[in-house]
Parts: sequence; C-alpha cells; structure tokens
Amino acid sequence: MSAGKTERLLNLTMALLATRRFMTKAEIFDRVAGYTGAPDANDRMFERDKDDLRELGVPLVIGGSNQLLDLEDGYRIDAKAYSLPAISFSAGEASVITLAAQIWREFSFSKPARSALLKLRASGTELDNSELFEAHLSAMEPAFPNVWEAVKERRRIEFDYRRRDGFVSHREIEPWGILSWHGAWYLVGMDLERKASRVFRLSRLTSEVIFTSIPAFFLPPEGLDLRGEIEKLNNSAEQIAVLNVAKETCIALRRRAHASSTVDAKWDQIEITFDDLDAFTKEILWLAQNVVVIKPKELRSQVIDSLILVAQ
Repeated sequence: MSAGKTERLLNLTMALLATRRFMTKAEIFDRVAGYTGAPDANDRMFERDKDDLRELGVPLVIGGSNQLLDLEDGYRIDAKAYSLPAISFSAGEASVITLAAQIWREFSFSKPARSALLKLRASGTELDNSELFEAHLSAMEPAFPNVWEAVKERRRIEFDYRRRDGFVSHREIEPWGILSWHGAWYLVGMDLERKASRVFRLSRLTSEVIFTSIPAFFLPPEGLDLRGEIEKLNNSAEQIAVLNVAKETCIALRRRAHASSTVDAKWDQIEITFDDLDAFTKEILWLAQNVVVIKPKELRSQVIDSLILVAQ
C-alpha cells in the first residue's frame, strides 16, 4: 500500500469517527484530504477505500444522511465498535514494564521508554519502583546502534576486528543476533570469508560498522542459541595468568587463584584462570601498582599499552 493511500485511509477513518451524523460522499470528497480527482475518479477511489476499510476490520456503517428526507446514503464509523477495550496491568506486569524501561535508559530507546511510563502513570497504572531490583544494561559501545539495526533489518555489515591476540582483520558478517553476556555485548553471525559462525565482542570492533546489503537479505538459522554460541567461545578460550601481587592486597584475585607461592618479602605469585582478555585487563588496571603481569604475553602487552595511554 502506497504512502498516499495509507494517509488517505487514515484521514477517512478519522473523519468518519469524528462525525456525529452520516457524511455523504460529496462531504467526504470536500473535507477528506486525498480525494482531489474528477468526480468519477473520486467515486471509484472511495469504493475501493470502503472495501479496504472493511478488510481491515473497520466497522463502517451506511445510513441516511438526512433522517427526515433520506435523500442520500451517508457513512460513518461506529466508535464503540471500533474502540479497543481498556488495557490494564497487574502489579507484576507493571513492574516488568518499569524494569524494561530502566534497562534501556542509556540507549536510543530511552525516550520512548520514558514516554511509555508517563502514559501508563497517566492512565492510572501503579508503577512501584521500590519493589524492583536495579537492572542496567550499558549500550554505550560506539558500534551498538549500527549492529543492532543490522540484526533487526537482516543486513550484511563489515568492520575491522581485533582478536584476543591483538591481530586486526577485516570482517564481512551476516549478523544473526546480539546479546549481553557478563556485562559485555556480543554479536553472533556468519563470517562470509571463513564460511562459519563467529562471535564478536563489540568492544573489539576497531572501525565504523558499514552496511553492505539491503534489508531482509538473509535469514538466521532456525533454533539459533545465541547464549550457547557465546558460552562455547568463552569456555574454549580459558587461559592461565601468572601474576605477582603485593603482600596483603588483591584479595579478590587471591580467592580465585588455584596456585600461590611467595616471591619475596613484598610479593606473592599466583596463577589464575581467565577467559576474557579485555575484562581481565580492566580488572588488573584497577589494582594499579599492586599487580605485575608475568604471563601470558598478550595480557602483559595489553596492560602495558593501556598504562602508556593513561600516562600520555
């Protein structure tokens, strides 16, 4: 259906809903935007529009335009039959709606979410924030908006991606889905060059995300398990870090360590397993001078590079 026809049907619906009496065709052609042709053309157009409204379930009523003289048929829409029943929410449903609005407070959905909450409160729905736990998904990754749009519209994209070992390569992807896992956003999709499914952490995209196809270009595989794909990736990528930690510091790291020994009067050495290079790098950086990375090489290099950037 063209935009012009959609607008004309909407205008016709609004006019027939608002009228308190039956409107003749002449009145409709005079008052409703969209009927600008010759009389015969308007008649044919109106007959098609009537059929379209009935197919859409609009309760179009035909009656006398003048109840005394009954000179000509008129038209209107039965407002009671057309109106939807009032929507109400239980306390639990209202809590879920409020929680969803909180989750998206950082992303482009924040304005629609706030608007929805205002409308619900205006309609009398009780939204008790006191019973909600704090839930918050950060969507501040620069690549998030374009990746999200590509997933929704099923469009191919391309970008540069930095692997765990620091190697950067160009990728062309059919994006199947996006998921937040352990505080980070991941993209799951088909790598067209490698002809296999791959998982990409959005924080490792090093270039702008470019669209390379029209919408609805492909279909994700049936039964796709996004969380399973991400967990499989992370479980297969566990590494062991050897760290020197200052005495009587880094309690959280020490609790997760599976081996510990004394280096000297100032330092202990621990071995700890990690599965996310970026997240573990950030954790170490927070501990500042209390941790020295011995190995693996990529972790040590990434911590040193981050410290140099901070110092500049």
